[in-house]
Amino acid sequence: ILFAEEFARLYIESMNGEARQDKMRSQNARYFKASGFVKFAKATGNRFESVKSLLKVPLLTPTYVFKYAYLSAWKQALTKSQKP
Repeated sequence: ILFAEEFARLYIESMNGEARQDKMRSQNARYFKASGFVKFAKATGNRFESVKSLLKVPLLTPTYVFKYAYLSAWKQALTKSQKP
């Protein structure tokens, strides 16, 4: 998730005031954050953290919920055995 945050920050910092390009950069930043949350959910061993991370994705990028990576992350999170 650190790389996702860094890429998102870079896109936000590179806004130049042109509305069309700024909107595109903002969308890209949200997409990278959503991607980072999905990767974090797959990598963590804690079911609660996985679910919490996956619930943030639709708030950032609603269309990301139709991606295979998101759906498979949910499957993995729900079938994950809880580590003590």
